Order: sequence, then structure tokens, then C-alpha cells
Amino acid sequence: MKELPEKKVQIERTMVTVVLRDISKAFDKIWHSGLIFKLLQLGLNVNLMRTLANFLSNRKAYIKVNNMKGPIFNLNAGVPQGDVLSPTLFLIMCNDYPEPTFTRTVRNFCKQYADDFTQVIVNKFTGPINDRRREIHRQNVQDEINRQNNYENKWKL
Repeated sequence: MKELPEKKVQIERTMVTVVLRDISKAFDKIWHSGLIFKLLQLGLNVNLMRTLANFLSNRKAYIKVNNMKGPIFNLNAGVPQGDVLSPTLFLIMCNDYPEPTFTRTVRNFCKQYADDFTQVIVNKFTGPINDRRREIHRQNVQDEINRQNNYENKWKL
């Protein structure tokens, strides 16, 4: 009988946090100048760009309460609710959402459906979970949330 060499086995421990994010009034907040910038980055045909810029610009609205209309005002943000272009324009606006951290010990990912984002933040450790590792995971969660918040603030979402 052959004796197998002794091998040390390290048990991998995992900490997982799921963060559910919803951009409130997402379609109402789309920043026109930012969206036009992102559309230009896509290298769209000039005529299509003009059409989209016209679609976004010179929009006006008023508030009506009990058959009384308020003053007309300009809309500098937002895309029309229910319009077939609006979901596509929102996705273009969020197309460069920050990539989550992914390393040997950190496996984060983000899934998007319309204006709902699910972030899964994972830390893998060898050995038992202790206070120091909990703090590492907590900081990883905070860093991911901060990156998303910074992006949303930059693009006025």
C-alpha cells in the first residue's frame, strides 16, 4: 500500500452582501447634456444625433390641479414616460456604469434591469471569519456603494 503525502487543506470562507438599488424617478432625471455627450461617444450618424437632440430639447410642461394650469416651464432633464425610445436612452445613459471589483479574493458583480441594480459583494477568506475580516468585507461593501454613488452623482441620476 502506497502512502499519500500529507496535504494541508485550507477551507475557504465567504462573506456575501447583496445591495438592491433603485434609481428613483430614473427616466425623469436623465440629464440631457450628459446623454447627448454619451450619444456622441457612440459615434452615431449626424442626422440621428440631430433627431435625438431635438427629441430631448425644447420640452415644456405645466402643472394642472383642479382644472387650473400653472405657468409653462422648460424641462432640462428626463425622457418621456411610455415613449419607445426612453428605455433605450436610459440604458445608454447607464451603459458605462462602473465595473465591480473582481480579484482573487473579491468577487463583486452587478446586474441591471431598467433602473433596478442588484450588487452582490463577495469576499473569500481562508480560515475563520473574524472581526478583522468582517471589517475588510464591510469596507469592500462601502467602497462598492461609494463607487456607484459617485457615478450616479457625476451623471445626475
